[in-house]
Amino acid sequence: MKTTLRNLTPHPVVLHCADPFGGADHVYTIAPEGLIPRVADEAVHTSPLGRDAEDGWFSPGDNAGWGTFDDFVQECPSGYLPLVLLSTGEVTDLPAPEDGVILIVSRVLAQALPSRTDLRFPHDAVRDEQGRITGVRALARLKS
Repeated sequence: MKTTLRNLTPHPVVLHCADPFGGADHVYTIAPEGLIPRVADEAVHTSPLGRDAEDGWFSPGDNAGWGTFDDFVQECPSGYLPLVLLSTGEVTDLPAPEDGVILIVSRVLAQALPSRTDLRFPHDAVRDEQGRITGVRALARLKS
């Protein structure tokens, strides 16, 4: 049976396929179809991080390159940073599974529907000298 790849992301997916004989990668581009399925966020606002924050830090870690909460306040004088708990909401515009069709989607969408065995997402990024992603070496599926 022939397998069809459908790109349901908003950008071209550039696949770098290694040459088994050690030559240059073969590059194959899959154009986006224009249909872009989305996953809604369901947000619950929690207590904000504010000027009276107990630990005084706005940093996710000592070496994260952020700084103290006072540094944040200089950039955002209100001193108010909302914190939100997110859960996965409804998935929209995703076609039903079809035999022989693999849908290339975002990783977030694939994570929202782990039982869908027809969903793949770009994996193993190829980067240029400036660190920008120019393609991928694989399509991935989440382990169920």
